[in-house]
Amino acid sequence: LADDDQTLIKNARGVGFCFTGDVERIAQGIDKSIVEVELTPSTKLRGRQPWKLLRPLVTGARALVWLGEHQSTRELHVFKFAFDAAGKSSLKKEVLAARLLADEAAEGFLPVLHWDFTQTPFFIELPYLDAPTLADWTLLETASDAGAASLIADVASVLHSAHSAGVVHGDLSLNNV
Repeated sequence: LADDDQTLIKNARGVGFCFTGDVERIAQGIDKSIVEVELTPSTKLRGRQPWKLLRPLVTGARALVWLGEHQSTRELHVFKFAFDAAGKSSLKKEVLAARLLADEAAEGFLPVLHWDFTQTPFFIELPYLDAPTLADWTLLETASDAGAASLIADVASVLHSAHSAGVVHGDLSLNNV
């Protein structure tokens, strides 16, 4: 980094020293060979032969979430997929958090049933709860103030359990409660 003219660092009043040069971000640790696999209904999962994908539930920045069905029992599970190093890291954090919560016997959290981080698409498998989200619940005509207060108290209790186990929920929202 050459600054012969001494123009790259400026003193901004009330802020302090600021870098004014051009910045280029180069990602480290990204596997450029990873190619996104197209997921479709009826896609069979590597290592989970009796399971097939039914439909997408959520498409996010780092992961895809699909509903899957066991072909003989018709049991439903959720499969979260990632296709790059950042997404894989996010899924691994979810597994770690689930294992910490299980060790602490924290109630109110779904266990991770299975995971595969060996090759893309990376995925984790969770139980499926066929229940409304908090966002859905707020739209119900039967939602009362007392019910809302009780529900918020339950959510706070579950979050307290997680925090006591050293786990902080990174994206708590109406759609994932």
